[in-house]
Amino acid sequence: MSNNVGADDKSVKSTLEMGLPLLLGAMNNNASKPEGIKAITNSLAQVSNNNPMDNMSSYLGASETSQGSNMLSSMLGSNLQPIQQSISKSTGLPSPVVGKILSIALPLVMG
Repeated sequence: MSNNVGADDKSVKSTLEMGLPLLLGAMNNNASKPEGIKAITNSLAQVSNNNPMDNMSSYLGASETSQGSNMLSSMLGSNLQPIQQSISKSTGLPSPVVGKILSIALPLVMG
């Protein structure tokens, strides 16, 4: 993943340590609302068609993260930018790199 996003391992690890609990919290929050359940169901349908867990090494080496980006936007909504900026400030990584890391991680979590 580090090579894919152009960041060092330590920064990627820090981003994941901060971001994964936020993603899981957002999923939990969304699951408590009917429209959130629909968003999660749609995301799961996307993942089931191309589950990154089936070939993780290929998935992590791919440069395309649009599936994850769409899922991330759907899951976090208006909170996406503030979350990216907060993690960016803590890790020193640019906000778009943080977004790419989270976009790669979310389909793995969903898978």
